[in-house]
Amino acid sequence: MNEFCLLLVILLYLSCSSDAKDIKCISFDTRQCMGDPWTDSVDRNADAISQANQLHSYFSSMSISIEAVKADPNYHDIVCEACFICPENPRYLVKANIDEIIKLEALELLNFTSINCSQF
Repeated sequence: MNEFCLLLVILLYLSCSSDAKDIKCISFDTRQCMGDPWTDSVDRNADAISQANQLHSYFSSMSISIEAVKADPNYHDIVCEACFICPENPRYLVKANIDEIIKLEALELLNFTSINCSQF
């Protein structure tokens, strides 16, 4: 019986740890001049939590399942002023399954970068 319990604990641990390996985190910037496809879905005057929730809803409407989204409204102190190629605040951080991250990468988001998930 003890061996069975030990085996069960090991299997549960392995199944949980393999799920964690499938979770990745990325960040990306907002394009100036309302150059992102979610521009009409995210209120730029809303607080960071509302913006993150609105972006989460936008991705859900595109059948992209996101575990978590954060908005950093003060990430950029100084930016250039060229439309569509320069960032502006906020910077978004997204946590999702690797398959969903691949879908996000296909959207060619500005400054798409892998990050450490400890930021969540």
